Amino acid sequence: MNLVARLLAWLVLPALIALPVIAWSQQPGTVDTNGSAALFQAPESTAGDTPAEDLQPRRDQLSRHLETLRARHAASAKPDTADGETVRHLAREIDLLQQLDLVLGQRQVAADRAKQRQSKRDHLLLELESYKSEKDSDSTASSFLTLDLLHDQHSDVTVNLLTARATTASNALTLEASVTAREQRRRVTRSAKEAVPGATDTPDAPMLKAALAMARLEEQLANELVLLRQAEQQHGRLNEESQELRSELLREKISRAKKNVQFSDRHLQDQIAQLEHQEQLVQSEIQTAQLELTYIEREWFDARQQLSRYEDPATSSEQVDSWRLGRETRQQSLALINQRLLRLGSAKTTWQRRHDIFHDRAEQADRDRWQTEAEQAVENLLREDRLQTLRIAQLRKDLATLDAQLHAARTDNPDSVRWFKQRQSYTQALIQQCDTNLVSIETSRRLNEKLGHEISTFVRLTSIGEWMADKWAHVIKVWNYEVTSIDDHPITFGKVVSGLFLLLIGFVLSRQISWFFGRRLLPRMGMHIRAAAAFQSITFYVLITTFTLAALKLVAVPLTVFTLVGGALAIGFGLGSQNAITNFISGLILLADRPIRVHDTIELEGVYGTVERIGVRSTRLKTPGNLEIIVPNSAFLQNNVVNLTLSDNTIRTCVSVGVAYGTATRETERLLLQAANEHERVFDRPTPVAWFVNFGDNSLVFEVHFWIRIRSIHDMQQVESDVRHRIDQLFAEAGIVIAFPQRDLHLDTARPLEIRLDRSLRASD
Repeated sequence: MNLVARLLAWLVLPALIALPVIAWSQQPGTVDTNGSAALFQAPESTAGDTPAEDLQPRRDQLSRHLETLRARHAASAKPDTADGETVRHLAREIDLLQQLDLVLGQRQVAADRAKQRQSKRDHLLLELESYKSEKDSDSTASSFLTLDLLHDQHSDVTVNLLTARATTASNALTLEASVTAREQRRRVTRSAKEAVPGATDTPDAPMLKAALAMARLEEQLANELVLLRQAEQQHGRLNEESQELRSELLREKISRAKKNVQFSDRHLQDQIAQLEHQEQLVQSEIQTAQLELTYIEREWFDARQQLSRYEDPATSSEQVDSWRLGRETRQQSLALINQRLLRLGSAKTTWQRRHDIFHDRAEQADRDRWQTEAEQAVENLLREDRLQTLRIAQLRKDLATLDAQLHAARTDNPDSVRWFKQRQSYTQALIQQCDTNLVSIETSRRLNEKLGHEISTFVRLTSIGEWMADKWAHVIKVWNYEVTSIDDHPITFGKVVSGLFLLLIGFVLSRQISWFFGRRLLPRMGMHIRAAAAFQSITFYVLITTFTLAALKLVAVPLTVFTLVGGALAIGFGLGSQNAITNFISGLILLADRPIRVHDTIELEGVYGTVERIGVRSTRLKTPGNLEIIVPNSAFLQNNVVNLTLSDNTIRTCVSVGVAYGTATRETERLLLQAANEHERVFDRPTPVAWFVNFGDNSLVFEVHFWIRIRSIHDMQQVESDVRHRIDQLFAEAGIVIAFPQRDLHLDTARPLEIRLDRSLRASD
């Protein structure tokens, strides 16, 4: 009876306490936060597994209640009915309910993950029991490579198991902190509940009731967080159990495979062949890296030459630093690739030793020596692994520094942004090489550890024929997989890959063949280099079109497919790419009519440059300042273009100079002609001429005109500069003064000038 009385008291007492609070919460103008806590109350749990409940109905109910509260909040926030206290409480309640909804969503995800992990664990348990119950057949041979793979898998699972145990311990600490936080919220709720009955008729009663309701909602949120942590802890335990089962299953497979293992000569040859193939790939990578290093060193040398001659020192300095960093990173990458190549050579020796150990073909002295060498190799590889890891960490810090410099350069020095991006790409490429080298170090370390273990334990192993056949069957299946079909013509994955490969090969061959015709064959046959460049571009377009059609034919894509949508595509393409089509047609006209050609020196809208390339859409010019300008092809047909080297590269240029009034004009002309005639690149025919062109404001203006042959604007500027130097030297020797701007000041002195001395100024001085 006492137990029943106590149970009734615990059931009735909370209801009696909550009645006045609930009645107050339903009053107009109050916040029904207590109702929110009651609506979405979850079962409390402090230990054990969290039940796999469906939380979606609670979330739907919570969502509907949130919509109601948002509507009330919007109505309360109107200027004519605004109640500051009510608005604040509603905003706080909405915020807490949103957090509650987020936690419920996380709980649902954690419950689903735990369910999946439970399924995986049960599956592993069944697989383990089934494998143990299978009859062990001594006649079934196991491959040495299969056993090797099982050992690698077991090593990986061991690492995963350690990680899972650490995660479980961390989840336990997080759960303990969540439980402590919930107890704190409960104490706050109890304190708020005790304050309400004693202040029923006081002005503070509404505020205390609102605080109680808010405390209950915060307590509910804390309880949901505890349930979330419990679900995460349950998932961690299931994951740990799964890893333990997987580890035990692999140990069983290894134990059974060891009983009848084979390691034939064919297996060794296959493994050596794989390593030799990897060596070929690495050697090809070395050749590519050497070519890149040669190109970067050439660019670095050119950049240093430009820095020592002219242009913006800041930009040139960033350019030099970028190429220098590229040179250093490529050298380091080349060293890393060479290390990988050496490890592959050592791997072949290690596999040969493992084969000899398996068949007991090694003497005891050789075994001891091999064991010592394997242990030393493992120590060296562990040291290299640590150094490489530190190097990667340092490179990532350098990459972060470059990123900060890049952001600063976008504002302070936009011209250097390109070079900072280039330095970033060099650093990222080196990081990738370091990561690849880490994988090579780990593979070599495992291989040497296995050799040392096999020498000490004398393991016997063997055949992967069926495994290889099965894998090859999967490859054939994927290769013949039908992606889609057009007009009853299947398009398989193999056809798509072959078509893409043919397109890639066609692109490379088109570039090489057109380059051979435009740069080698046609110039040797007497065709002008500029005409050969135009023929090279046309040949490239024809070849790439041919290879594209061949690729489509190989993939079995009928050309009639393009006619079905050709009209719509033509209209849309024509409206959306008018400028592109205009530039394309202009490019064809430039190649056919050849008003400008590659290597021509031209002037377009006040900009001088040399034509580097005439493309499909645009033409690339290089200015004397080594800047590359991309000009749309239509600009050459719509604007006046001065081609300084269209028919030949002989032009007339001039140098202008002003001398002081009173200078002998004939003597000045003679000296100007002398300066021009003395230059080795000035033509004798036509002869240079000097003209007295004008009476200037401050000087007598002369010009000397002469003819020269140029290959670029830089040649013309260099000759003009030399002539000016010689003119200055001759004028200095003849005593002729080169005029400069000057003014004469005349004072009206019709009456004496009045001079006064201010006493205040003198006193201040």
